Amino acid sequence: EADLKLSEIAGPGYQGLNINQGNKTGRANPPQPLGTPLASNPKVREALELTIDREALNQVVFDGLYDPGCTPVPAPGVFHVKEIKCLQRDVAKAKKLLAEAGATSLKFEMMVVNDPVQSRVAQVIQGMASEAGIQITLRPAEFASALAQQDQGQYETFLLGWSGRPDPDGNIHQLHTCK
Repeated sequence: EADLKLSEIAGPGYQGLNINQGNKTGRANPPQPLGTPLASNPKVREALELTIDREALNQVVFDGLYDPGCTPVPAPGVFHVKEIKCLQRDVAKAKKLLAEAGATSLKFEMMVVNDPVQSRVAQVIQGMASEAGIQITLRPAEFASALAQQDQGQYETFLLGWSGRPDPDGNIHQLHTCK
């Protein structure tokens, strides 16, 4: 069709790794720290982030179809914060941060929605993190059950793909706030 045109734009969906820092007894209750190294120490969380190569993840899992980012609001959306830059993969720095935090044998569980794409994302992250000595155990869960477990605080980390909405508040409020 001569009149048919294809436009490619960034959509509002995202993949996120939610780290439980204070939802020990369910989001209806007052926040309580988990007390795990990942939940308690920003150096440990930064080390985990430094193990992830977003571009490689995009190539391996999504055949390079997406624009890797590090916020739940993609560019070129009007609510995207351009000043936030993704950390680049740096396994040596990740190991250094883990040593500084006293967490050189870090182990944690990642809940992941039980579908082929989410499983592949989780497996790639698991492999990348292992290069810094981080051992991630994957725990598959059905989508609705995983969301319920998240609300109840029954997770350490939760890999979640979210379809997105034009208003970023609809994307992040229910996943990243209390009550």
